[in-house]
Amino acid sequence: MGKLWNALCGIFVSVVPVRIDRETPAAPFTRFRHLPPEIRRMIWKSSLPPGRIYEPKPYNDWTMLDHRPVQFYQHWAPPVMREASKEAYMVCMENGSFRFGYYSYARPGQMRSIWYNDEQDAVYLHTFDQWNKLDLFNVKNICISEEIALNPEHCERVLGNMDCNRVIVAYYPVGTPTEEQLTDTYPVFRSICNEDNVVTVQMVDPEDWDEGLELTWREHKAFIKNCWEKGNLGKPVDFEAVEVFRKARMPNSL
Repeated sequence: MGKLWNALCGIFVSVVPVRIDRETPAAPFTRFRHLPPEIRRMIWKSSLPPGRIYEPKPYNDWTMLDHRPVQFYQHWAPPVMREASKEAYMVCMENGSFRFGYYSYARPGQMRSIWYNDEQDAVYLHTFDQWNKLDLFNVKNICISEEIALNPEHCERVLGNMDCNRVIVAYYPVGTPTEEQLTDTYPVFRSICNEDNVVTVQMVDPEDWDEGLELTWREHKAFIKNCWEKGNLGKPVDFEAVEVFRKARMPNSL
């Protein structure tokens, strides 16, 4: 019986061929350059990275006019797509620019700068000291912490010197992140859509302990809008509110 079974197995193995699946290489798209220019530009633009949040590191000194490059807790290399062709490079530079480098405080400086998407990226300020050392003129998306947004003097000074189109107020209920948290984690935003949601608690008024302790987004936005209008003479701007969560960075992401 054993000999018969071995014979049948030998026949089965010899009759049924061994099938090896090989990965089929992708066919190159050789007709890309024949597409209409508008389509090619749309494809190049869609290959740019998504919007990113840049959190600046404050220098530990009181130098007001600082020629050093702005340091961030995390930054990224320029988009790889810009190296594909001259057309790709032009699309990349039309949607972003190299900034925050040496000497960029007084005039544009590109030494040791980073590529920044002017429409999609945002600079996130946690404290007033971060703004005090940065040149943020022409940065379109500014994110400020509730610590800044609750302080009338700081809020007016920060927003009164901005040229942005969008102000994002970031609410982080557990307080201002520590240096260790800023180094080891990155922010994730969740939009606050209901204007009647309570978003923060303002400083206590010693003359009236029960007056206006809790603020809804509608109430706080009215206060922030007033700070903006004092320094920007009616320049239109969009206000948004987000709740902030922080996730651990990858070890090689810095």
